Amino acid sequence: VAEQALLKVMQENECLTGTCIVMEVKTGKIKAIANLGRQADGSYIEDYNYAITRSEPGSTFKLMTMLAALEDQYITLNSHVNLEGGKWDFSGRTVWDSERHNHTDVTYQQAFELSSNVGMAKLAVNHYYKNPSKFIAHLERLHLNKSSGINLVGESRSSIPNPKNRYWSNVTLPWLSFGYN
Repeated sequence: VAEQALLKVMQENECLTGTCIVMEVKTGKIKAIANLGRQADGSYIEDYNYAITRSEPGSTFKLMTMLAALEDQYITLNSHVNLEGGKWDFSGRTVWDSERHNHTDVTYQQAFELSSNVGMAKLAVNHYYKNPSKFIAHLERLHLNKSSGINLVGESRSSIPNPKNRYWSNVTLPWLSFGYN
């Protein structure tokens, strides 16, 4: 059922890859996982377990940024942020929102609903740039630096950047805030 539902959506939208995870909310038990990849001839097959092997969590990670800032009481859902129309230059790089828009002054709740990379990057920079370890500590308390424990073959190892690591740069924190690092 999960695979057929995924296939229908993928065909309708001409997707390259897709995954569907059915979880029993009460227990967290995974009931079904379906993964499909588009082949050169346009057909879809289960070619790779995208559900557990992606290296970047993408926009799902924005929730972690919001949780950290709300827990630290840096913001409320009604605090405002300027999305600058979906483009923000920071430290020689540009943060883009994937969906083009003209939004400027919005609440953080609206920024989250819009899945704004700019909103999350500004949130992280404004509140954690001088002390990124505080943000990383939130991620570690959520056990995001560990395997999930679901014991599925092929699960990717988690990798949370460390501010003391030589790979940390001026843009690591903002890109991490929206799931691209």
